Amino acid sequence: MTKKRRTNKRRTKSQETILKKLIRFIQNERVQFILGVLIAFLGIYLLMAITSFFFTGDADTKIVSSQTYKEYLRQKPDERVETIQNWTHATGAYTAEKVVNKGFGVFSLLIPIFIIALGLKQMKVTDFKLAKSILLLSFGLIAGSITEAFVMNFISPESFIEWGGSHGARTEALLHNSIGIPGIVLLIIFFAIITIVITRKSSVNNIQKTLSDSKISFSPNKERQKSAGRSCKRFLRKIFKRKKKKKEEAKPTEPEETSIDNESPTVEFSIDGMQDGPLPQEHNEIISDFEIIVPENDQIDIDESEEDSDSLHAEEPDYELSIPPELE
Repeated sequence: MTKKRRTNKRRTKSQETILKKLIRFIQNERVQFILGVLIAFLGIYLLMAITSFFFTGDADTKIVSSQTYKEYLRQKPDERVETIQNWTHATGAYTAEKVVNKGFGVFSLLIPIFIIALGLKQMKVTDFKLAKSILLLSFGLIAGSITEAFVMNFISPESFIEWGGSHGARTEALLHNSIGIPGIVLLIIFFAIITIVITRKSSVNNIQKTLSDSKISFSPNKERQKSAGRSCKRFLRKIFKRKKKKKEEAKPTEPEETSIDNESPTVEFSIDGMQDGPLPQEHNEIISDFEIIVPENDQIDIDESEEDSDSLHAEEPDYELSIPPELE
């Protein structure tokens, strides 16, 4: 019994030592660096395969859909009717077909990018939070596949590329039957807002400012009311001024009458031979403040014998100017 117990203890100690050695080997800095390089190269290879699929996938889909990966490898090069045109050949073509068309579509490019970043993290070149990056990757694959499936079905529905992949196509069909096109559009806008908020920290404040500036306030604002009243008054004044100008232009222009102050002195002119007493109103002609008195009996003699002459000669009466004593 004692021998068996000793042998069991030795085995457990040997197993513990093997595990400790393995853990120390993995935790070695050189091993960590080499493992990171391997992961990064795997991501680069997958990225090249998916990128080549967008250019050579039309010719490769016939081979990939008709044969399996093992059947294609077992065939001799002479027996093959068509060869795969992908840059990474058979492995890349079959992998890209499964990842893109049977996966998440165009947004499957996020997978090799994430693998490259993971390799760089293992190499201790970059540092990022692994849990947060996994959440971002999953959100990008789901939201991107649904968006691509909805948008690209209207643009190029008959393409060899399933833009949203099988996941995006099935989810988009389910959403189309349940919430319709308006609901899908709102969902895509919601995805866009989430990506903006996640990528930029200041986006939340910017969105709040834009919404607060553009919102309609139903509460009365005195300053706005005053500004609105002033603008209305200015508008009405302009209208009345235009109407006045039109009326003034439509009226005929009248000669301006010269007015002289009442306080200015008057000069009286008198003609000899004027009868005493008041004269009738027909012989009074008043021009402003000056008064000219014409006698009734004064006549102008016209020589009627000279009818053929060019001008008529009239005898002008003699006038005398009398100034009142106040003005002398």
